[in-house]
Amino acid sequence: MLRYRFASALVMIPLAVTAIWLGALFFNMLTLLFTIAMAWEWNSMVKGHLGLSSLVVTFVGGVATLAVSVGYTQTALVVIGISAMMAMMVWPGKGGRWLTVGILYISLPCAALVWLRETDGPETLFWLFLIVWVTDIAAYGFGRWIGGPRLAPSVSPGKTWAGAIGGLVAAMWAGGGIAILLDLATPWVLVAASAGTSVVAQLGDLAESKLKRHFGVKDSGRLIPGHGGVLDRVDGLLATAPVVAAAVFLSGGGVQLWG
Repeated sequence: MLRYRFASALVMIPLAVTAIWLGALFFNMLTLLFTIAMAWEWNSMVKGHLGLSSLVVTFVGGVATLAVSVGYTQTALVVIGISAMMAMMVWPGKGGRWLTVGILYISLPCAALVWLRETDGPETLFWLFLIVWVTDIAAYGFGRWIGGPRLAPSVSPGKTWAGAIGGLVAAMWAGGGIAILLDLATPWVLVAASAGTSVVAQLGDLAESKLKRHFGVKDSGRLIPGHGGVLDRVDGLLATAPVVAAAVFLSGGGVQLWG
């Protein structure tokens, strides 16, 4: 299983890094493609509650992503908010609830990622992706190596406290390394931000595990042969993207300003 983690990273990292580096247009197109893929997987998981919900999630996520990419961030948030409320009103009960969750779970992070690339350039995105990847790989590696008490046995029996702490420490080291490379005056700020981001990423991983357990599925999908679905690979990113975007908005800048 560990080799799958590294194999996924070898596929996903160059793809994401290339898209970020080539510019907003390429990154936005990739994000839109991933929005569609994740919406399809979401529909597969919740199809027992609401058929073809992927069409609604795809539409909302696509509109939000495109709106942010052309500078209409407030419009994107309004579209997401209204769509989430309408889902509960049009489809009352479990169907509307899971459709609302799908809209928020997929659309908000995708819009946040596009907004980060548009407003703060590539640096913060590179840092965010790196911290999530380092956390994921280190948590699994240390968990397998050290073992010990389970982190959340009722949600994800394979995760351990050793893995969680290992992922956290690795993320802090990665954040410190980036701060040194960028020659930041106060590197501890980025180390602290990396630690917080690592915690949120691990909570996102647990949340997705909880969803899969609730719906009785092992993987979110089969779009990545041998590695599960797209949601399985980006669960930490989905949790951290809105949080980092909010931090950038409130502070007026990303990693360069934080240091």
